[in-house]
This record gives sequence, C-alpha cells and structure tokens, in this order.
Amino acid sequence: VSFPLPSPSSVAEEKVQEIQKELWRRSQQDQAALSQQRQRSPAKDDLPWLENESRAAMPVPPGPPAEIQLADLTMKNSEYLRGLLLEVGWIDVQRFGYGASNAAFLLLQHSWDVPMMTAVLPYLKKDVDRGLMEADTYALLYDRLQLALGLRQRYGSQIARTPQGEIFVLPVENDPATVDSLRRQLGLTPLADYVRVFGASTVRFSSDCQP
Repeated sequence: VSFPLPSPSSVAEEKVQEIQKELWRRSQQDQAALSQQRQRSPAKDDLPWLENESRAAMPVPPGPPAEIQLADLTMKNSEYLRGLLLEVGWIDVQRFGYGASNAAFLLLQHSWDVPMMTAVLPYLKKDVDRGLMEADTYALLYDRLQLALGLRQRYGSQIARTPQGEIFVLPVENDPATVDSLRRQLGLTPLADYVRVFGASTVRFSSDCQP
C-alpha cells in the first residue's frame, strides 16, 4: 500500500504558523511521554526491541502504564501527521522551517507507518543533501524503515540490548567492517562514537551480521 504524498506547493503563512505550533506541541508531548517511559524503564526507548530485565523491579507510577500512554499518543500523532502530509506534502525546511521539519520527523519515526515513511524518505534526503537537515535523520529513517520491512539496516543506527544490558548493533546489510565507510559517506560520526552515546564502550554487532 503506497502513501499518496503530494508534491510541495505554496502554503499560506497563517497555515504555516498553525502547523508549526501544532507540530511543536505534539513533539513536546511525544518527548515528555518518552521521558516518562524511560523513568520507569531507563534502558528502553521507542524501539520496541530495547528492553531491560530490571524493569520489573521498578515501581509502577499511578495512572495508565507509560507504555499505554505513549502508544495512545503515538497513534493520535500518527493520525494527525498522515492527514497533514496528505494536505500539504512533507514538512520540508524551505516551507516550514527547521523546527517544524524536525518535529515532523520525530513523529514520523515513532509512527512506524511504513507507507508514510517510504514516501517521505526521498524528500528528507533532499533536505539533507541541501544541508538543511542533519544527515543522521536520513540514516535513522532509512535504517528503521529497512527493519520495519524485515530487511537489514545500512548505517547501524538501530541498536538493541542483551538481557545482560549490553548494547549491540542490529543486523546490517553489508560486511560490518564497511559500516563506518558508509556512515562517513553520509557525513556521520564513526559507529564507536554513536554507540558510546548509549553507554557502550565498544561496537558489538548482532550475531546475525555476517559478511
């Protein structure tokens, strides 16, 4: 099933400001919900495969579980984003500004909506190539889309954690030794620096990563 993303066209300034405000509001809610979930389970982010066995020992906050709250918010944000993109096309930097484009990217990442992600990817790449968006936005969306399609990632941006809490890179499509070269071509930092952000001292690849 394809997503009929329209080509960019002129949008009235009043409409642009309305979209900017709404995307900012929703992205703030999204980040707050993720933060709440991480407080309950610090080793987990929005990636469904990133879990930690210590989670069960942590106190459960009052109200609906953080996962349910986040899932409900993600569903509502995804519905909003789908309707918005069908109306105005991708939220590119030239028409809507960096802040709105980045907020839309965050909502798109968390949606796991394969048709919508597929349709947006080339538009996001255009802004990356023009220097309007960071290269890692393209890498994150490309890799996440690959995994959502049951394929292997290219840039090593998608990681997981073993039951012992050790970070490893999910399967890549090429020889693991070539990942840094591919990252460098896109203007990304070495994989060792990337995984260090998550607390890993060395790069470990999934056992499914074979040359």
